[in-house]
Amino acid sequence: MHAPFAGPGRDELHRLLVDAGFDKVQVRIATVAARFPSPGELLRRQAASSPLAAPLAALDPEAWRALARDLDQALAGWVDDDGLAFPLQTWLAAAHAAPR
Repeated sequence: MHAPFAGPGRDELHRLLVDAGFDKVQVRIATVAARFPSPGELLRRQAASSPLAAPLAALDPEAWRALARDLDQALAGWVDDDGLAFPLQTWLAAAHAAPR
């Protein structure tokens, strides 16, 4: 389930920014909140946009409902008044446009 959140590693992100003409590039680790309206919406998006798409699409309706119920239960501790929120570690980059 990490595929939709995948991206370049620190060194690759740094190189991409330098290659794009930026200087004073700084890359650091940050923890941000990933938000979804509900656990069911997370499941729907995973079913549409990840390597899990084909196996999830192959589920019969009852298996899908059971998976959704299990996910609701497993993620109940991460649901607040705005929906599902969980911490996600990512890279943040800051850079300056190099003078031309």
